[in-house]
Amino acid sequence: MRTPAFGITMISLLMVSLTGGLVAFLLPYFVSDVLRAGPNLTGVALLFFVGAMAPLSAAAGALADRFGNRVLAIAGSAVCVVAMLLLLTLDETSGLGDMAWRLVVLGVGAALYNPAINAAMLAAAPAGSEGLAGGAGMTVRTIAMTVAPAASALAWTAAGGGVAGFRSGIVMITVGVAVGLAVLLVPARRS
Repeated sequence: MRTPAFGITMISLLMVSLTGGLVAFLLPYFVSDVLRAGPNLTGVALLFFVGAMAPLSAAAGALADRFGNRVLAIAGSAVCVVAMLLLLTLDETSGLGDMAWRLVVLGVGAALYNPAINAAMLAAAPAGSEGLAGGAGMTVRTIAMTVAPAASALAWTAAGGGVAGFRSGIVMITVGVAVGLAVLLVPARRS
């Protein structure tokens, strides 16, 4: 973790993985409490996220090989920030189409970011410790996926729920993802 290039990838991974709070808490509560719809709408909306992410992930590996892991991770996290900002515009008049295209943008960002940050993490690991690096990466991702829904619930509750709660949670996640992007913009050296 003291190696700057490795530490930066871990910080970025932690912060960008906070988007799990959207999927695990904010979106289901937005659909239920604001749109007054059932879990089937949440499930269909999330299909757009996964549907954008799955096919693009394989192509992202080729893009990372061509342009570099760091460049692609920066692009992916920037797209995630844009997607989170777009989600701020959802309100009680929104429908499946409104959620779907925004979730597609988030899926594109995740598809660009995840393969690139994983490869960057492994490349930054000291020689012979790639397995340890992979384990550390999964631990960081798991921490983010545990903390994000709880932090999103706190933001939702503190803002009083509803559209205000949804937007409060989105702002919290967006700030985290922006930090994840910002640390990638800092030049890192391998030591």
